[in-house]
Amino acid sequence: MSIRSRNLAVLSAFTLLLHAPFLARPFHNDETNYLDMAANVFDHPLTPLNFTYIFQGMRIDMAGHPHPPLVAYLLAALWSLRGWASPKFFHAAFLIFPLAIAWAAYFIAEHFFEDAKDKRAALWVALLVSAAPAVQVAANSVETDTPALAFLLTGAAFFLARRWIPAGILFALAGCTALQTLPVIVILLAGGLL
Repeated sequence: MSIRSRNLAVLSAFTLLLHAPFLARPFHNDETNYLDMAANVFDHPLTPLNFTYIFQGMRIDMAGHPHPPLVAYLLAALWSLRGWASPKFFHAAFLIFPLAIAWAAYFIAEHFFEDAKDKRAALWVALLVSAAPAVQVAANSVETDTPALAFLLTGAAFFLARRWIPAGILFALAGCTALQTLPVIVILLAGGLL
């Protein structure tokens, strides 16, 4: 087994063990908004944000939601596979995003560490990113934060590897998940072209 394969196996096991205790946690906070959007995908697939909901006792138009609806489409796809909104199933499916964040952090760090001894440093960087409180907390929900970061970091990893088409697709997915990723993408592109 190569050093990279061993490191990725350790990183994957570490990341999955971090999130395993939270898989059965009930939906809460903004997750209910994303589930409402996902439910609306079935009735209005082209306009999933075209409905109103009650927020803190007031009727609010979801069209004013600050994130594009990609996560709503992902949740609707999971919902159609499962047949109902299962917290355990949805949280387990969304584990792909913290795994992608961890792996992308590893490949980005590896890009900057050249020799074999520094492969351990790349693993430590990825372990720290995976265990970072912001990643740990956000990755236990079915909201936009973790998918957006996963698409952004994997896009950056492909960009650094000069794999332009996958990088472009992943950057587009990041933008379709959370608009705040767009300036970061522009910064990466500007830095890479200079």
